[in-house]
Amino acid sequence: MSYDFRWGGFLTRAQPFTVWHLEFLQRMLLECECVLVIIGSTNKEGTKRNPFSGVLREEMVWEVIDDYFPNDKHRFYVCLLDDQTYENNNNNPDWGEYLCEHIEGWIGSSRFAFYSGEPKKKLEDWFGKRQGVTLRRLRSRLYVPEGGGSATSVRDALTRGDWYLLLQSCPRTVVLRYYELRDIWLKVLANPQDDFSASETSG
Repeated sequence: MSYDFRWGGFLTRAQPFTVWHLEFLQRMLLECECVLVIIGSTNKEGTKRNPFSGVLREEMVWEVIDDYFPNDKHRFYVCLLDDQTYENNNNNPDWGEYLCEHIEGWIGSSRFAFYSGEPKKKLEDWFGKRQGVTLRRLRSRLYVPEGGGSATSVRDALTRGDWYLLLQSCPRTVVLRYYELRDIWLKVLANPQDDFSASETSG
């Protein structure tokens, strides 16, 4: 079978992994020989935007791959990426350079397709100077339940104990972790950690 791209990359915080993330993987498998899933902000655990650890998120991603793509598991690569800045400071070329350098190191090539639902301008700021990068901005074709559509809405559902929204929004392997995820999330809400910049903490 021939593919449009040798490598496709997808960046997600997976806090937690949702059916919209799953949809991206399904579409990437049709176009890419190899799929690189990059779990971001793995050094930020216990904050409201990043309550779950990088290790837990990696486990959840592999569980989804095992369950939904058992015959294509060999085509997936999952890597962890620390965040070097505050959460609201990733819309700049420096972040794009940092991300690109890691992708190129992981796959051993400067040619890849990058899949995202981020605004076109942000993606161009990240990758605009990279000749070998093809930007694939995707929009979901899935039904979005009322009050849903994102990992943020899933975390809100965990707060309320809203099983129905969780079932509509997450792959079954994530739903099976409901009690574990809700316990972690409620503890974070009770005592959230502050966001930080890695450059400041290292200096």
